Amino acid sequence: LSGALGDRTNAADFVRTIERNAQHLEMLVSDLLTLSRIETELPATKEAVDVKAIVEEQISGRDSLLAQRGIRVHNDCGPVEIPADRGRLCAAISNLIDNAILYNKQGGEIRITGVSEDGSFRLDIADTGEGIAPEELSRIFERFYRVDKARARDSGGTGLGLSIVKHAIESQGGSIRVTSRLGSGSTFTIRLPV
Repeated sequence: LSGALGDRTNAADFVRTIERNAQHLEMLVSDLLTLSRIETELPATKEAVDVKAIVEEQISGRDSLLAQRGIRVHNDCGPVEIPADRGRLCAAISNLIDNAILYNKQGGEIRITGVSEDGSFRLDIADTGEGIAPEELSRIFERFYRVDKARARDSGGTGLGLSIVKHAIESQGGSIRVTSRLGSGSTFTIRLPV
């Protein structure tokens, strides 16, 4: 608007910046709407859901990114059906796999295990990434909280992913927790009643 539109070199850079910011804004609005729906909708609609199939769908949708980063995924979740809200479970697993890729090291691994135990189903999503400092663990499920503020702008995320996970799982009577060690990766554990 200040005259750079006529400058072919700078105009292209400006348009790329506008596009990048518009995409980020779209992601932010989408995540806010998802979180709002989970918080204000009727209770979760449970049906028999094949967890392994959901995990495989989420992994296959990220094949090119996994290949680009050289990350291997081990899906040790057996074919088990549990009563769950499919949409909310998909949102939770999607966000956890995205984080396991984003905060993993080049050539790292993601291990996903699912097991029924003590009247509940436990799904673990573990990565070999950077890990999270102990003092940060109590806050990571807060909206817009970022562990690594320096990487926040570059990550492309909105800071709402783990908040969405927490609400999506707790709205079904489940729980989410994390264990992590700096330099050794993180494991997110979902528990849902069966």
